[in-house]
Amino acid sequence: MRALRDEPFPREPYALFPEGGYAGSEGMDFLIHKEISNEAQCVLLFESVVDAFTVAEEYKTATGRTAEPRPLDHREIEDRFWVKFYRRDGEIVMCPLDDYRRRVE
Repeated sequence: MRALRDEPFPREPYALFPEGGYAGSEGMDFLIHKEISNEAQCVLLFESVVDAFTVAEEYKTATGRTAEPRPLDHREIEDRFWVKFYRRDGEIVMCPLDDYRRRVE
């Protein structure tokens, strides 16, 4: 993962929605990943639905549960979360949600 570059982020990227919802936070049903390096709770967001389906398959292999990629408006994410954003070109950007929101197109 590299430092943030000045390219904008999409307003409604794809997120993963696990079957049966996600029990990690009340009222949210998208997948949250706890980052080992800094213990940040990250919402996984994707520029490409193809990449989202790829990670959904990896999630199914690891957990036995399915997850469906769907658009998610960044305003639906609680401020306490970070974002792990998968760009179409393969770059992965991890940043606080505020940094993501400042770069939304």
